[in-house]
Amino acid sequence: MSSFCWRFTVEGQEDKDYLNQIYKLYGFPIPNILSAGGVNKFSGYLQFMNDYCSDMQKKPVVVVLYDKDSAGRSEFASLDSQKKKSNLSNIKIVNKYISKYDGTYPNDIEIEDFIPINIVVDAANKIIRKRSFSIIKSEDKTKKSLPIYEKTPILKFLNEMCKLRNTDKSYQIDFETLEIKLLLCKNICNLLEYDKESQQEIFDNIKIKQFIKEVNANAGC
Repeated sequence: MSSFCWRFTVEGQEDKDYLNQIYKLYGFPIPNILSAGGVNKFSGYLQFMNDYCSDMQKKPVVVVLYDKDSAGRSEFASLDSQKKKSNLSNIKIVNKYISKYDGTYPNDIEIEDFIPINIVVDAANKIIRKRSFSIIKSEDKTKKSLPIYEKTPILKFLNEMCKLRNTDKSYQIDFETLEIKLLLCKNICNLLEYDKESQQEIFDNIKIKQFIKEVNANAGC
């Protein structure tokens, strides 16, 4: 087991990559972030960790981070029950939903909603340009604050804005597919690694930093 005092269990590789970059930007010690390979694998993954930790003197803390989509909400309810936790008595489980970058928790958000919209749209436009589509404009981006789009998950919003700009195309880019989500993750992480403006936006976002601090505090670190 890692010498770090807790493990961070997430749904997919993208979650891990985003969190690694954000922890690095804030200068926080990076925890042992492990990808379960899907929310439906959390239960079996935690059972394995529980069995593995049976001989440990100190009970390890495992922070489990969920998207707030329907699958995430269902698994959260199951794993947050007292019965389930009592069956995993060798580890301390802290279940937590991902938030939006503004600190709110609307239903159906995913890890991409944790990243400020300016960064997400810049990363999405790199994908859009490579396919010779018309990019999402600044005026499109401002629509996200309108009541009709305020609670719309960012990937669905990207789909709608891209479609509106490219009605002449015979197909549309679907940002909710795994292929495009992985490309988006790569682009966002590159911006967080090398783009000063994107880095500053993370630094200046109090809600993102507060979320990370709360996770650390929940884990007792």
